[in-house]
Amino acid sequence: MVGGGDAALQEALHLTGFCRSVTLVVRGRRLRARADYVARAADNARMAFRWQSEVSDVFGDDGVDSVRLRQVGAAGTEDLACRAVFVQIGQESATAFLGDLVARDDTGAVITAADGTANVAGVFAAGLVRAGFPGLLVNAAADGAQAALAAHAWLAERGAG
Repeated sequence: MVGGGDAALQEALHLTGFCRSVTLVVRGRRLRARADYVARAADNARMAFRWQSEVSDVFGDDGVDSVRLRQVGAAGTEDLACRAVFVQIGQESATAFLGDLVARDDTGAVITAADGTANVAGVFAAGLVRAGFPGLLVNAAADGAQAALAAHAWLAERGAG
């Protein structure tokens, strides 16, 4: 697993239920995930960490056999045998275009009611752009369904649905 935030830790912890070991490749010196994820990962005997490392290459013929790790700020590399690579980095809410139109939290995510409605009529948010989003694909799908139903109801009230 490549990453050090909530999504990477959440998925890595899930994978420990199926894998003998999961190595988390972290570019920095510490994890940026929620404290409860960090604590669970630290206590999980199936988790290993490669700090200040980046994946520079993936090798394999009919699947993944290994990755090459490059130490951040150093010249050396190390090949790590593995059966799969999962990347969970760079997930940010793309909400800057909204400016001050809707209420957003300190990360920029849109603050909504449970059905995805924002504080401005006709604006709906789901998934990664919604404040409080837990990060799983199933949650994004549920958010999308709720927001679509709310949008449909909003349009129907106006004779456009």
